[in-house]
Amino acid sequence: MTEHVKQKHLLTIDRRKHAWSVSFDLDGISPDGTREDLARNMVANVAVGNHAVRNDFDRISIFNRPIFNATWDSAAQHWVDFVAQGEPGFTFSPTEENREVLYRCKPFWYKIEFEDSYGPTFVSVTDTPLEGYKLAPMFQDGETYEYRPCFELGIGSDGKPHSRAGLTAFETKPQPLMEKVFSYDSNARTETMADWFSDYLLLLVEFATRNLQGILPGNACGELPININSTEDYCSFGFYTFQTQKFTEGETYRLSYMKNGLKEYRDVELLWISEEENDEFGNWLEFDVEDIDTLIDKASLFNVYRLPVETGLALPYITKASSGVASKEATSPCVWRGKENPWGNISSFICDMLFDMEGKSGVFYPYMLGDIKSFDGTLNNAYTRIYYKTKSYMAQNQANIVAFTTAGEDHILIPADFDYDKKQHYFATRCTILPNNADDGLRFLRVGGDYTVTTGINHATYEMYDDSNYRPNFGGRLILQEGS
Repeated sequence: MTEHVKQKHLLTIDRRKHAWSVSFDLDGISPDGTREDLARNMVANVAVGNHAVRNDFDRISIFNRPIFNATWDSAAQHWVDFVAQGEPGFTFSPTEENREVLYRCKPFWYKIEFEDSYGPTFVSVTDTPLEGYKLAPMFQDGETYEYRPCFELGIGSDGKPHSRAGLTAFETKPQPLMEKVFSYDSNARTETMADWFSDYLLLLVEFATRNLQGILPGNACGELPININSTEDYCSFGFYTFQTQKFTEGETYRLSYMKNGLKEYRDVELLWISEEENDEFGNWLEFDVEDIDTLIDKASLFNVYRLPVETGLALPYITKASSGVASKEATSPCVWRGKENPWGNISSFICDMLFDMEGKSGVFYPYMLGDIKSFDGTLNNAYTRIYYKTKSYMAQNQANIVAFTTAGEDHILIPADFDYDKKQHYFATRCTILPNNADDGLRFLRVGGDYTVTTGINHATYEMYDDSNYRPNFGGRLILQEGS
């Protein structure tokens, strides 16, 4: 190779923008993007179990997120007494008051582009300030680390929420959820749009797809619609599914149902899985349940989901795969950069955003909450309206979000267009209008969400939902931001 060819090659490499980027087509269907800039030709496989895989993003500092134990000093509003994973004394299940399990996030900058309100069509992140790039909104400045919880919040023996292994993931309506969070510290909160948006940028770049659940599936807690079909001596119910590999005979699951306007539960055992497959519906799964006739008379809206919905189920894999799937087993969640169950379990409540629904028109207006302490479950004076009127989605019960816009508000992603195809196209996101098909009222934002095993639809990445008794499964992540 001649000298001038070598120089030309080096010049090409050196002139690449110091950023990791991905671009997406505007066809509205294909979820996959094209890696650009430093991300070109990079590989981002995910681990299954503790198997080693190649993920080139592991060596990039803004993607690596080390895990710590730390204690929250409420008076100083700082995390103190850090113990890194792998050091003596580290545990995923702390017992001391106000001691949690966190991962550390390094500041980064981003650029996001839209075309004709559709997108994002281009996403780029960098560890160095570049012209046209902005600091990711979860960070206070370009030097201060932020700490976020590894686990969904569960209620400890002290009655307070914690980010620890071995707790039942807490789910309720937004208002009692936030009341629990405030009981930890007056400045505590769940995720904000800035938190979610910052993680979403990295996810889109790392995996170069909008269908993130297809790359990084989570199987921790799947709700399934059921059929009551037995009035024989033994009491049972069941449903059909093609995904029998996700179930085990003799395993305990939980039956949920509505009774007098409230959700109640029963634990049930999977009796058997039929060997003969129905061409249209799959295999029949039958469960044992006591006094089912009385239950049928007094309840409605039955679902069954697997137990336990517990934090820390991915512990064996957090150390093995910085970014990957914990396992394909039925009860195993996924892990992304230390964050267990970014989706696949109960939903994580975004506490600073809501949507005001305009009756049967299917139009809604977004609002942002300036002071989290003012949250009371209503559209109060602490909210600021974002002057963006969405397209009507024809008041259908559920719609896929085809495109987002920021409506000139930088990092605040708002649905820009909808479609009603049930397949996992677009962004694998959902606008859900329950219980009465687009009545007036508020829709809160939740991310993550449960995995519906029968259809393969994951509500996951971004979902607008009311807080009715129909299905009040808002969970959260305990966030305490230093200096807040």
